[in-house]
Amino acid sequence: FHNNFHERLFELVGGYEIVSMTLPHLHQIFLNTPQLCEWVFTTQFDNFFKGEVVAQETADLLGKYGDAIFVSDGKQWRFHRKIGSRMFSLRNLKDYMFGCCVQTTASTLRVLDKLRAENIAIDISDILGRMTFDCFTSIAFGTTFDSMSLYPQQHAFGASFDVLVEHMAQRTRDPFWKLRRAFNVGYEAEIKRHLQVVNEFTHDLITEKKKNARQNIKDESGEDTFDLFSLYFAHNKQLSNQQMKYLALNFIIAGRDTTRMLTSWFLYDLCQFAEVKQKVMAEIDAYSDEISYLSITREFKYLEAALCESLRYHPVVPFSVREARDDVVIPAHICKPPNGGNYVIKKGDRCFIHQFTVSKLERFYSEP
Repeated sequence: FHNNFHERLFELVGGYEIVSMTLPHLHQIFLNTPQLCEWVFTTQFDNFFKGEVVAQETADLLGKYGDAIFVSDGKQWRFHRKIGSRMFSLRNLKDYMFGCCVQTTASTLRVLDKLRAENIAIDISDILGRMTFDCFTSIAFGTTFDSMSLYPQQHAFGASFDVLVEHMAQRTRDPFWKLRRAFNVGYEAEIKRHLQVVNEFTHDLITEKKKNARQNIKDESGEDTFDLFSLYFAHNKQLSNQQMKYLALNFIIAGRDTTRMLTSWFLYDLCQFAEVKQKVMAEIDAYSDEISYLSITREFKYLEAALCESLRYHPVVPFSVREARDDVVIPAHICKPPNGGNYVIKKGDRCFIHQFTVSKLERFYSEP
């Protein structure tokens, strides 16, 4: 069941506009129309929040409530988002980040060429995980850890990080996870072991960064430079190593995992759809000028569309979750019960967008 969880959930909830489901430790509501999703996540933004329960489930990896963007709400979330928007300004995308992507892509291609020449089996998901890890650590911290050069030797941080992400998701479905953690049994024992690996890595990262600070990202003026940590230090001079660790891990999961999964699924889809693969390759082969940021964003329209379609069908984030701060009544024009009246979301109810489900519904996409 665990391996087919999302398929089973799609079969269970996909046929309805809204689904209420009660488990021993929570009441959850699945939103399956564009109107419902927009109303909860945008129109009623301030009436719903990620909540401390979700933060507790991921605190070992992403920090306690408020520490970083994935475990924040309200004012704290807006602060972390502001920092992120400075990191990913158009100037930085063109001037620095694109260069990081080009360098790590070139390094990846060299490794792939070597493995092909030596007729060595390739774990493409592992390769792409190393590529995106090297790229995003270079962007955020001004230095790359060159995990690609270790292949096929296991990269300890990457392997442990993957295990932790999977097991943290299990906590959301397990009302007894705190008990397992207390007795250090089952997957909670695995979490403890792999957290030690991640903690050692982030300790080394922060120590190295403090000793050899390199700031390659420019501010709006184009003159002053900064990196992820210095942006936060500007607002909090007392930033602890523990806080820096969670900031780093939130950034890595935002960049490494999402991009790795998208590119992995995209290559899989190209293998399944020969016509699409042929068109993608033809578009790439037809371009003969030097690759630049502008050419990537303007010239490869079919490639972009194919990537977006792959992302739609294989969403890299399985759930978006918000918890109701208070009782809220869903207006009838948003979603109306078949027998009249109004649906009510109670305080503490968790509202879910299950991306795997909505990406395959005609209510969202024609011919999904």
